Amino acid sequence: MHPDGTLSVNSMSDVDFAGLYKVDPMADVSSAKSRMGYIIGMGGCPLVWKSHQLIPCVCLGTTEAEYYSLSHCLRVLIPIRRVLAEHTQLLNVPHEMKVTITSEASEDISAALLLARDHRLSSRTRYYHTQAHHFWQFVDDGTIKIVPCESALMDAYYFTKAMPREGFEANRKCVQGWSFCNLIF
Repeated sequence: MHPDGTLSVNSMSDVDFAGLYKVDPMADVSSAKSRMGYIIGMGGCPLVWKSHQLIPCVCLGTTEAEYYSLSHCLRVLIPIRRVLAEHTQLLNVPHEMKVTITSEASEDISAALLLARDHRLSSRTRYYHTQAHHFWQFVDDGTIKIVPCESALMDAYYFTKAMPREGFEANRKCVQGWSFCNLIF
C-alpha cells in the first residue's frame, strides 16, 4: 500500500494467432484458434500470469481475439480486487486514511479498447458472445480503467510471440523486476 492509501493492481493481456500461416492444414481446428497470455501485477510484481492458452472459439479477427483475451484476464483480476478489498478492511487502517484500490487493464488494439471502454458495438463486433462483456459494469463505475498501451510496451508480449532471444530476455527481466524498464504496473 502506498503512503497515500492506494493499492494498484494492473493487468496486461496479449494474443497471437496459434497456427502457422499457410503451413498448417486448413482442417486442423486447433491451428485456427488464437493463443493468449496475460499478466496481473501489483506493486511491480507479477501476481498471476497465464501463457499459451488457446481461446475456446475461433476468432474472426484480431479485435475479437484481443477482446476475449482481455475478458479472460479481467475474469481473474476482478476476484483479486475483491480479496484485496476484504483484506484492507481487516488491516485496521485509520478512518482518516481512505484505502483506494485502483485497477488498470492495458489494451493495444484500438477497436478492442473502444469496445471495452465505450461499449461501442458495430456490425463487426455485434456477434461477440455476451459472456465476454461481463466486466462492463466495473468499467462503467470506474472500478477498472481500460487504458491504451503501445504494443512494444505490452509486458505480456513475450507470452504469445516468438521473439528473438535478446528481446525475450529483456521483456522477461522487465516483467520479473530484474531490470528497470518501462514497467506499467
